[in-house]
Amino acid sequence: FGKGQSRIRDAWVQIETAPKNGWRVGQFKAPFDIYKLTAAAYGNFAERPEGTEFLWPRTRDVGVMYYGSTETKRFNWKAAVQNGNGDNQDENDNNKFMLTARGEFQSEGGYEYKMSAIDHPDKLEYTVGLALMSNPQGNLIGNVTQDCVLGTDDKCTYRTVDRTAIELFGALRGKRWQATTSLQMWNFEDGRLDPDGKLTDADLRYWNVDVVYFVSERDEI
Repeated sequence: FGKGQSRIRDAWVQIETAPKNGWRVGQFKAPFDIYKLTAAAYGNFAERPEGTEFLWPRTRDVGVMYYGSTETKRFNWKAAVQNGNGDNQDENDNNKFMLTARGEFQSEGGYEYKMSAIDHPDKLEYTVGLALMSNPQGNLIGNVTQDCVLGTDDKCTYRTVDRTAIELFGALRGKRWQATTSLQMWNFEDGRLDPDGKLTDADLRYWNVDVVYFVSERDEI
């Protein structure tokens, strides 16, 4: 609630069709970007990395997702088909969908998405994986102006932009330390205005890494 309006953030139903496997239907986060998939309560800072917010400010969408893992959670996978127009959009104005897929290999028992070793695990925990996203004619909120550089935030939009992205991610957690990283490669078709004011493609490479260490049980650097 805020700014004189109310918006739905997450609203979904999840059904397990087999042990460790199931379906999610509703509005939820697309399975892309380890920082976006980490709940704000488990981040190192009040905000997520600026690069993450700039490239993909709206991550929730209406759709369906299949998820699963092996019995020990060593291998995990997710695949989603979503509207692609952002949260609280019940119509698909281009009749195309956002497709995302995510696969990862984790330590036995799984890896919880937290940006800090707050649980102080005795055994080393880790995750490494790959995520893919395709969003034909993806829309964001805003207008095209001559001041726009990229069609990637709430002030600057191109209604014909096709977005594709690849993410390589990983995290390693010890008892008093943790390292998390995400390397992302984005392509925005017709996502940039050239000096003549014509639309052209934009390619972006984004890398973020953070390392934390507990100098005591409660004090962290």
